[in-house]
Amino acid sequence: MSDFIDLIGSFVVGSIVILIVANMNITINTAAAENLYSGVLQRNVTSTTDLIEHDLYKIGYRITGNKISVADSNQVKFWSDIDNDGTSDEIHYFCGDTTSLNGTTNPDDYLLMRIQNNQKPGTSISVVDFKVTYFDSLAKEIDYKSLVSQSSRDRIRSLRVRIKCETDGYVDDHFEAVEWEKTIKPKNI
Repeated sequence: MSDFIDLIGSFVVGSIVILIVANMNITINTAAAENLYSGVLQRNVTSTTDLIEHDLYKIGYRITGNKISVADSNQVKFWSDIDNDGTSDEIHYFCGDTTSLNGTTNPDDYLLMRIQNNQKPGTSISVVDFKVTYFDSLAKEIDYKSLVSQSSRDRIRSLRVRIKCETDGYVDDHFEAVEWEKTIKPKNI
């Protein structure tokens, strides 16, 4: 009888150890997937934000007329000699809508697009939030409603850009997210 109790006890303890090891394996796999998706997302965001920073710092570079032609919460269009070739380039950052990305399971993502000189979008990234805030020379926020006139847009001296990206699919039971925010003070406006 005692051998039978020892056998059942060994079976119970062995089962508990197997469950602990299996749970640890699942936890490690989940953490590895989160790190993988987060790393890929961070690399995509970093390359995009490097381009955005480069472009926004050059607003008005070698431009004598109007430098910013559209200034809104989710788009900015400006002039610059972006490629330093002596000709003016028009750069337009704007958001698509959530229906423009139909291959993802994330219902909130849409494309942030960059168009240079009215050509096909050369760069786009999937984002869930893109917001541009504008400031005057006293670092006071400029209301979007007043930015419809060129004279109001000429008051812009700095921009704060905020981007939030999420994975296009669930990782565990959520979307992995990366956020970036920076205030940029172009020299030429």
